[in-house]
This record gives sequence, C-alpha cells and structure tokens, in this order.
Amino acid sequence: MGDLEDDTAVERVGDGRYRAHVSADWALVGPVGGYLASIALRAAGAHASLPRPASISCQYLSRARFDAVDIEVVDRHTSRSAQSLAVEVTQHGRLVLTAQVWAVAEGIAGPEHRLSHPPPVPPPEQMAEIVLDPAVANRIATTATATGRFWRNLELRWVADHSRPEGLQIHSWVKFRPRAYFKDPWVDACREVISIDTGILPAVAWALPGGARFVAPSIDLYVAFHEPPPPEDYLLVTARGTAAGAGLLSGTAETRSLDGTLRASGGSQLLCRMLQA
Repeated sequence: MGDLEDDTAVERVGDGRYRAHVSADWALVGPVGGYLASIALRAAGAHASLPRPASISCQYLSRARFDAVDIEVVDRHTSRSAQSLAVEVTQHGRLVLTAQVWAVAEGIAGPEHRLSHPPPVPPPEQMAEIVLDPAVANRIATTATATGRFWRNLELRWVADHSRPEGLQIHSWVKFRPRAYFKDPWVDACREVISIDTGILPAVAWALPGGARFVAPSIDLYVAFHEPPPPEDYLLVTARGTAAGAGLLSGTAETRSLDGTLRASGGSQLLCRMLQA
C-alpha cells in the first residue's frame, strides 16, 4: 500500500529542478497516469509562489518505469492572482510527461453560485466496500489492469451494480489509504487527479459489449480544481464515457464532497488497442 503524500514527494536539486521516485505501489499495468500527473503537480506546487492549484493539463509521451524521474519547472507567467507553470518529467533522458499547471491566490473576489447539482446517490456508509475480483476485472479491460497494486491504495464504494452500469455513468465513493486527506492543497489535489483519471476507463469499458479485451493508455489528462475539498475521508467520483471509436476512447469525470459540492472536473483521451483472444 502506498502513501499518496510520500509517493508523490519531490526533492529540489537545483533552480527549477526536482527529483522524485515512481513507486510500484501505484501500478496497474505500468504507473497510473494520474499518479504520474500528481508528481508533476507536486513539483509545480514546490515551485509556485501562489498557494493553491487551479488546473493541470498534461500529455503522456512515453511509458515511465518504477524508478527516479527528473523534473524541470519553468515559470511562464506570474501576476498577483495567477501563475502559469510548465513542467517536464524525464527519466534516463527520455521525456515522459509534459504539463501546464495554473496556480492561484487566495481571496480572489468573484461570484459564488452552485451551477452543478449532485447526483442522488446514497452516502458512503450505506454502501458496501467493493473488492475487485476476476468478474469485475473482465469488465475493466484486462485482469492485469484490474488487479494491479494500485487498487490497494483505495477503498471503493460503487453506487451502481457493476454488472448493470447506469448508461455511460458510474458513481463511486473513493477513500485513499492509509491517509484519506491532506492539509497541503497541492497534495490533496492529487486525490482528485488520480480519481478522475482512473474513473474514466471503467465508465467506457462497462458500456461496451461484453468480452472485449483491450489496453487503453491515456495520452492526455485535464483536471480543473474548483474548490479545495474539506477534510473529509470520501470523495464522490462520477465518471462518464463519451466516445469509443477510431482507436480512441474518451470520457469525463468529476469529484464532489459529502455535501454534494463540485470540487474538481476533467477529462481524458485514451489510445485503444484490442488484444488478441
């Protein structure tokens, strides 16, 4: 089991340069894309002069190994309210990921109005914890993907019956283990990055005809952070599949706090390849 704060920690090794280690505790087939994006986000947070993240947009350029990575962060623009940071993650001289991160100041005056309403789902204490088994694995692309070490880091409470997904939409309560939330807003935002990233593929896969086996690595990911979540154990994650065709899969996802407030939203495109029977 991995600790999210420890496993995304970065060490400053120079001006705008950082180093981190990709932990095998966050493995599916390889390192989870949202976990790699979280390392980039932590490096941006270490470099930023403003206190909280507003968004991250990243592209996955090559597969990372469970080893050290080098990170370079460049300040592209800074004002009193917002800061733009460019991040490059390399491993053994090979570019693994690029990201654009926005940071913002506290106390920015603006409208306060709830534009999105939560789905009518039961609270987490009324839902049974889900333990992934081979039957579920077959609905999440491949057994290797579904049973990777990554899932030990999460407590999952799915709202809908996994054999009868609600159209292209899946709701789940997610709690990270061993620590459920974090005081540092840059660390806590990693919960949302990972939850949004890993919620999209199942939402697409379960809507497809049974028996299809494929691999679908992410080629990009975007997450917008609307409000810092309160210190609560659970996030409600709603994921939706939007398209499958021409070798691509896509979807969107969002996270909410216990009171239904929208905390983050995002989307991803995945490159799909069918596996031989």
